Amino acid sequence: MSSLADTIAQSMARLGPATKDQVRDIFAELVDLNLAPADRLSVLATSLAALASTYHLRHMEVYFEAVRTWSLEISSGLAPAPTLCAVHARGGRVADGADIILGGLDALFDGLKSDRAGLQDRLVLELSLIAQLLGQHDANAILLTLRSASEALGEEGYRPGRVILVPLAELALPLGRDACLADLAPRGMA
Repeated sequence: MSSLADTIAQSMARLGPATKDQVRDIFAELVDLNLAPADRLSVLATSLAALASTYHLRHMEVYFEAVRTWSLEISSGLAPAPTLCAVHARGGRVADGADIILGGLDALFDGLKSDRAGLQDRLVLELSLIAQLLGQHDANAILLTLRSASEALGEEGYRPGRVILVPLAELALPLGRDACLADLAPRGMA
């Protein structure tokens, strides 16, 4: 069994240097937005929900599990560990960031269709882009982002591209003695 890094490297090698350059361009455009951590997570939740509802609707749970697994693996490999600086999303540039990711992936997919790239390589490309961006955050933020995207998809009237703000302030709230653990959303990993 190959490692995550090997899987990504093999797919990127098959897709060619032009694809690698386009992925770097997507990263650079996101960096240029200079988003706060909460806004970056909201960009990712917005993008994840749109991608899941557009391309992975039949296998959404499997898709989210793959994103979770890859993101946590990337996050755990970072040294020093990721930290959160701000807990409140401003939301102003979240739509711009999501447009960069979604538009960038659409352009990549269109180019790969004409190159006859395999479905597996396109999926690895998508997962690696999202997981690398999400993996820059700690495990609790990753899980909260995935939960926010999943909950938005469950809402009646959800439309791809709708901005989803990740409530990072929930991570900062202490639990009271009378909190019912069965009613609480997962906050991380043990």
